[in-house]
Amino acid sequence: MMGKTHLKIGVLSYCIILTIPLFTVIPYVTTSGISLVQIIIAGIATLMPDADSQHSYINRLNPATGVANKAIDTAENILIKAVTIAFTIGIGLLIIISPGKLIQMLMAMGISSSKSKILIYGIGILLSLLGLIGVKGERILKRIPFVGNIYKSVIKGIKKVATVFRKYALMSIYIGAGIWIIFYNFNKYNDLNLYLIGLIFIGIAIFPHRSFLHSIEGLVALTMAVSYLSNKIGYPQATPAFFIGYFSHLYLADIFTKEGIPLSILPRILKKTGLHTYLRKSKIYMMIYRILDIRLVVPVMSTGSKKGNIIEASYVLALLAILIVSVVRYDVAIRFL
Repeated sequence: MMGKTHLKIGVLSYCIILTIPLFTVIPYVTTSGISLVQIIIAGIATLMPDADSQHSYINRLNPATGVANKAIDTAENILIKAVTIAFTIGIGLLIIISPGKLIQMLMAMGISSSKSKILIYGIGILLSLLGLIGVKGERILKRIPFVGNIYKSVIKGIKKVATVFRKYALMSIYIGAGIWIIFYNFNKYNDLNLYLIGLIFIGIAIFPHRSFLHSIEGLVALTMAVSYLSNKIGYPQATPAFFIGYFSHLYLADIFTKEGIPLSILPRILKKTGLHTYLRKSKIYMMIYRILDIRLVVPVMSTGSKKGNIIEASYVLALLAILIVSVVRYDVAIRFL
């Protein structure tokens, strides 16, 4: 699902839980009504599973990753514009310098010599002027035989390089943060929980999208980290808010997409480390492995499709309706903390 849809589903799901008496008896969920701070925490949590994706909503909101992505996007756009303008001017000048064959082609089509020259030189001058004043002739360039193929290949190459830069920028930020936390903790606190938090940051960078952060292990690990930090600052209510927000992303949203989510990340780790090759001889191991390797999916939609957008909007409206009914029914108060 789209990032904004995840945010809406996470916030609405948590608000519904805050308003129904059956759930409010759970320790730390709420004390009296809807808490704005806890809603913000749930909203952040529902975006966290996509932290390993370059273009995710949370990485656009994150100052560090957001600035890095914007810088790379700006550089990519400038380079593409420069290449396009250079091609536009270059083609224009080439036409002016060597118009012979083009003029002959037009004459072969029955156009007079004078009109052919006016047309060809006019096109050359027009392209040169468009390039000089900074107008991109992208549509024209793509339609020129041979030149269009070269142009498209160059632009495709620029976009591929930009994608690689985004990937490694994201990895560098998260790995750098993880290493800093680990070393800082080693020198000052030597706290096992902080080591876990550092490893989580490194894991975000290492594991591909829809793997670690989309598994039960990711949910548990990040909730444990938030629980540690929330207890440190004396606000334990942050833990259930985070858990429910994160849970909603996986089991109330992405499970309905065609990609689904993995039941566990362990099978992928076992394969990557090569341990699966040695352990697969055991029948008990293979039985457990097959269970953990199950992908949870109820394929009712595809993200980004027209049908998917309709389903997402309908889902959000249904949750909103449930929340309104619940708020009215139970006369829920709204508070800050």
